[in-house]
Amino acid sequence: KGTDCGRVGLITCDKNYGCPAFFQNGATKQDDTIAGGVCLVLSLFFLLICLMGLVNVLQRGLMGMSTRIIYKATNVPGV
Repeated sequence: KGTDCGRVGLITCDKNYGCPAFFQNGATKQDDTIAGGVCLVLSLFFLLICLMGLVNVLQRGLMGMSTRIIYKATNVPGV
């Protein structure tokens, strides 16, 4: 314990395997912050697109059933 092994951070380049994908050796904190922000924005965008698609598919799949239920519920004779 307490010795410097030359490793900085959790991810490093290995002599046998090379560097992991999308890893830049010697990146600054600002580079990491910008990359994290870009990934966050992209992930939120894709999440929004997927949720909109899911809602659209569910609406189309249930539209016939919900239309019949609404028609039966509103076609009640007056008292």
